[in-house]
Amino acid sequence: MFGPVIREQITGFEPPTTLRYSLVSGLPFREYTGQITVEPAATGSLMSTVISFRTIIPGTQILVAIAMRVASAGAARAARRYSR
Repeated sequence: MFGPVIREQITGFEPPTTLRYSLVSGLPFREYTGQITVEPAATGSLMSTVISFRTIIPGTQILVAIAMRVASAGAARAARRYSR
């Protein structure tokens, strides 16, 4: 919709719960890897995401962390809204 095209590559898959990936291009990060895990929960499913990266510009980690937290909160609100 906006911003650069982000390309990621799947590096591991353990059905039905875990997907691992790494960044190929599109963001100013180095050594970017992530893992998404979906597990059963009492009221449906619990999805968790863990990422690891280094920024190209030293000292910008806190700005990236804030942006990711805001984006994650928005995604969680949208998921709750559409799950009703």
